[in-house]
Amino acid sequence: MTTDPFLKDLPYEARATVAQKISTASDVFTEGVVNWGFEVIKHLAIFNGGGLAGAAALAQAYNTDATVHRLALEAVHLFVARLILALITMIVCWIAGFVYNFFFIKRCMAVLLSVAPLSTLKLSWDLWVASGAVWLLAAASVTLFLMGAFKVVAIA
Repeated sequence: MTTDPFLKDLPYEARATVAQKISTASDVFTEGVVNWGFEVIKHLAIFNGGGLAGAAALAQAYNTDATVHRLALEAVHLFVARLILALITMIVCWIAGFVYNFFFIKRCMAVLLSVAPLSTLKLSWDLWVASGAVWLLAAASVTLFLMGAFKVVAIA
């Protein structure tokens, strides 16, 4: 049976390499959490803003045609719902990312100080749950976008 080693139990070269890798991983993870949130909201806002503007312009241009006006307003509602869902997705992603990052850094420090074994750094189930929730929200947002886009296409 293999025991779970502590950092202090490793040879000096291995300790230095592991400590450097842990530090790099912590920095990369923190940067990834921040950048992903910015990129997601930027892209979702651009796509939804364009769809919303197009649908609103169609609703205004065809306000005398009841069917076209109704379809365009339905598309507007879908794009607005998607913008709201995109904001919720971003908030959930940031909160989950920053909370997980806080505890990841805490676990990194415990390993670096040799008060916790190296296995402490493996991904926990709560990160998988939070990631799943973010991806489900993102999928719902894409679905709403497609529904709004199909409404706009149906007008043409």
